[in-house]
Amino acid sequence: MAVPCLDKPRAIHFPDATPEMISALEVERDRMTSRIDCLTRNRNAVTDYLNAVLTLRDAGGQ
Repeated sequence: MAVPCLDKPRAIHFPDATPEMISALEVERDRMTSRIDCLTRNRNAVTDYLNAVLTLRDAGGQ
């Protein structure tokens, strides 16, 4: 979701936000948070796997 009322962080050009607009922004914020959480979990899983592979390799386990 693009936010046309923002041209830079915290520069709001739509001072009369409707309840619907606020709700839509809250939903989008929560959706983005869920995506970020998922990406963070995936990144951490790849890091854990990579660390295990490197530990095994360094121990001569290949």
